[in-house]
Amino acid sequence: MKDFIYKVYKNKKWITLGLSILYLLLFCFPIQTVTKVIDKENLEFASYKLPFILQIASYWRNVPNVISTLSSISDKESYAYNEIACAFGTIVTSSILVFMCFLLAIIYLVRLFKDKKFQFVWSLVIAFLAMLINGISTSDELGVYEIHLYPTTYIFLALLVLDIVYLILERFYLHGGHEKLVQRQAERQAQKEAEYKQSPEYRIEQLEKQVQELQSQVKSDEERQ
Repeated sequence: MKDFIYKVYKNKKWITLGLSILYLLLFCFPIQTVTKVIDKENLEFASYKLPFILQIASYWRNVPNVISTLSSISDKESYAYNEIACAFGTIVTSSILVFMCFLLAIIYLVRLFKDKKFQFVWSLVIAFLAMLINGISTSDELGVYEIHLYPTTYIFLALLVLDIVYLILERFYLHGGHEKLVQRQAERQAQKEAEYKQSPEYRIEQLEKQVQELQSQVKSDEERQ
């Protein structure tokens, strides 16, 4: 295991570069349906599919209309208001998180090739949260929320778990974790021995040994006589 972790650590720069490209490409998925109003008077809509990242960009073009629509709805407890507000909130939040992912990717890649310390795990945490939050929607008129988990949500979660496991193993095998564990075990063992030597049981055991030694010495003296 230590050899495997060392090989991964040795090639960490290129592995991280590949992971950065992969997790940025994953933001193209899922392919989502976007509805656009083409005729407001006759309420004609056109639907088309866009990659996730482009769907977010397309939504931002309609933010002023969404805000005006929310303002025009008098019943703030209605299903229509909750549905639009939920969609608006999830899109805005996930957009901010995706932007943070792209920003962190640039920062990490710069630090990567300058051989500076970085933790890629935070990018995966934010990416997972972005996909998780984007899957929140209202399911009925009672305002019950549900979370739809996309395939990319599971992929980001799997990458996050693997990265956390790797960091734990790296700390244990390559950054003194194993040596510290052995040292702590040795210290605990020495402390137990010291405590045992001060216990009545240890003293009784030593007295019994002394008695046995004296008895054996007396027997040997008697045999000589």
